[in-house]
Amino acid sequence: MTIRSTLIATAVALAVASGLTACGGGSDSTAGIGGTGITTTGTITGFGSIIVNGVHYDIDSAQIEKDGRRKAFRKDPNTDLRIGMLVTVKGVDHGDGTGTASEVIYRDEIQGPVSVIEPANDKFTVMGVDVTVDTDTRFSRCGDDDGKEPRKGMNLANDLKVNDRVEVSGYRTDSGIRATYVELKDASCSSDDKDDDEIKGTFRSDGSGDFKPVGTSSYLSMASFFDTGSGCTDPRTLQAGGFYELKGRYQGGKFCIVEAEPEDEHPGKGASAGSHMEMEGIVTSIDTAAQTLVLNNTVTVYYSSATVKTGLSAGVKVEVKGNLNSDGSINATEIEADD
Repeated sequence: MTIRSTLIATAVALAVASGLTACGGGSDSTAGIGGTGITTTGTITGFGSIIVNGVHYDIDSAQIEKDGRRKAFRKDPNTDLRIGMLVTVKGVDHGDGTGTASEVIYRDEIQGPVSVIEPANDKFTVMGVDVTVDTDTRFSRCGDDDGKEPRKGMNLANDLKVNDRVEVSGYRTDSGIRATYVELKDASCSSDDKDDDEIKGTFRSDGSGDFKPVGTSSYLSMASFFDTGSGCTDPRTLQAGGFYELKGRYQGGKFCIVEAEPEDEHPGKGASAGSHMEMEGIVTSIDTAAQTLVLNNTVTVYYSSATVKTGLSAGVKVEVKGNLNSDGSINATEIEADD
């Protein structure tokens, strides 16, 4: 073989190898060109296109889902998506601080009337679920949906009053919801946005219709929580043991179900086993002997093989990176503080 033909053959072999690497079964390729398929859950911290867990995701071609409805995303920031909202992004992380989203999903944790306000404890109550706020909680009104960035921090004594209807996004804990975003449903809200009350939770597996809202530790009896009168869905007709988002009306301490939507209890349960997952949230419990923790009161994280860059204890806010198991738990590869 001549030198020239040898060089040609070598070049062809390298080109073929390069093509196989780019198109093969692995999920990793060159940062910024290929990337790693990812599901990531975290709060929106900025736009351009959207910043979640420190990564700038291009959402120009992404499907935007807000509370179960597909949305045509408006390019002005702080409109359909707002800073502080807890979202799930599915797509590709290029490994250089940028990514490309194929889907962005926002679902609030609860929406309904405020029954109790405790400014001294940074807490208010919605349909029996306690909501706590802190200096990082973002607050807005429907009338602010003109590009105005949600305000950082809340003054409960001034911002809310009893019977105000609010939408809350945040982390589930064992004693309620720690809010990252609160929106007051004022008169400027569209009717389909402000009129529904919404609550999530799990039905008891015995078919009794008893219901445990997210952020609570015990079941409420069907008779004490649900209105089963005319126009209301009987909760006993829904899947026993199922996790649902319920929409309807909350009046007189009882919830009338108008619409019931089954949901995955957390984003990991809707993704494939072995896929890469990043999740931001609050450590609600930890077992140092078993080297496991529970994130957002729902997700079990195994961290025996993880690089842990922060102290772990209940109440700490962290970002977990790892791979999903078939039951939605996470085998962590890295855990760090999420400031």
